Amino acid sequence: MLLALFKLALRNVFRNRRRSGLTLASVIIGLAALFFIQSLIKSLQADMADRAIGVFNAHLQVQSKASEDPKVPEASFGNVALVEKILRDDPDVVAVSKRILVTGMVASPTNSMGVGVFSIDPQDETQLSSIASYVKDGHFIEGPRQVLLGKKIAKNLDVRVGEKVVLMAQNREG
Repeated sequence: MLLALFKLALRNVFRNRRRSGLTLASVIIGLAALFFIQSLIKSLQADMADRAIGVFNAHLQVQSKASEDPKVPEASFGNVALVEKILRDDPDVVAVSKRILVTGMVASPTNSMGVGVFSIDPQDETQLSSIASYVKDGHFIEGPRQVLLGKKIAKNLDVRVGEKVVLMAQNREG
């Protein structure tokens, strides 16, 4: 029975070779497009994760339990020096950097806008993240009272390298 069905199927396929060839070609092209799109999506996801880890998150964040939103931790915790020492003494930890994240406003003489503000230690940050590699104009932060702005923010504020901006943020008490 199975052999008879197989013979009938083959006879049907070879009866109209052009139609069978077009059907086969369309299936092959559809599968190739599907595999290409899936591969593209997976590589884009991996790239987004690598950039987020390399620029924003790092592989591990230590936050206060009191923080409700892990993306914007609004609570601080005591004895940061002890946590930093424990992490630096761990042989499996490659790099450690302290960061303070707040929301604020940056203003220029022509415009102002709300931003996320990261306070970093430049020496530790170069070991931890890839932020320095994205700097196209000017240089990475080398000392106090320096600000690194993204291209879109600088364009919206109409500022260039070396020009002054005002950065405002609230403290813990508001």
